Amino acid sequence: MRERTCLTSRYATQRTYIKKEIEVTTVQQRPLYHLGADIGNRTSIGFLRDANGINERCIQFTSFLAEIAEQESQRFSAGTQTTLDPNEGEYLLTYQDKHYFAGKLAQQQGALAIDARGVADRYWGQHNLLLLLTMVAALLCPKDLREAGGYNPAENTYECIVRVGTGMPVSLYTTQRAALVRHALSGIHRFQFNGYSYVVQLEVGPVIMEGVGGLILHGVEEERASRLRLKLLLRASLLTHVSPLRKNGHLG
Repeated sequence: MRERTCLTSRYATQRTYIKKEIEVTTVQQRPLYHLGADIGNRTSIGFLRDANGINERCIQFTSFLAEIAEQESQRFSAGTQTTLDPNEGEYLLTYQDKHYFAGKLAQQQGALAIDARGVADRYWGQHNLLLLLTMVAALLCPKDLREAGGYNPAENTYECIVRVGTGMPVSLYTTQRAALVRHALSGIHRFQFNGYSYVVQLEVGPVIMEGVGGLILHGVEEERASRLRLKLLLRASLLTHVSPLRKNGHLG
């Protein structure tokens, strides 16, 4: 009986190892993208490129979230894939068994919509993480990921790796807080967006001090300044890949 137990335990360990090895292989096969993300307290803006640094696309939406009841989410999910328009900022998100309106939909129909204005720790909290996942899914529709090889038919999920460059206000920035942002946002995240299931591996590298105030001060209008900042973040993400598991070499 003891020998049989040992053999069973050994086979269970081997199965676990094989399962993990398969998962790692799957992760390595996911298409890669680079994202410069400015998650502001009024507006979230992102610039995204593929692994070769080309095919740039951008997005802008209001930084509002509203947690909703499961019944409300189910009501919208019934026709989500045809009724909600990501191009119009209409986002429905489910993450860790909680349901949210995001963007314009949160403003228009979310009774408890918040933008976390004035909340310092949102930069390394769930509010910004949810907005970042919304940004990624809105930029990478299922059709794009399927064409890039990011569709997993076994799980019916759309999967990718996104290397992120982002920033923090000058008034909040410290190297310790930059590290908090990297730790809080990096990881493999499973969620539903507008009726589709996503698996997104976020790898946050450069977290820089925002400089829009200085650009505006020197005569650059706010919209152009914001775009210049996002270009810098995107360039930093393209030039610098920092694995979340590494301790050294981070920018910011």
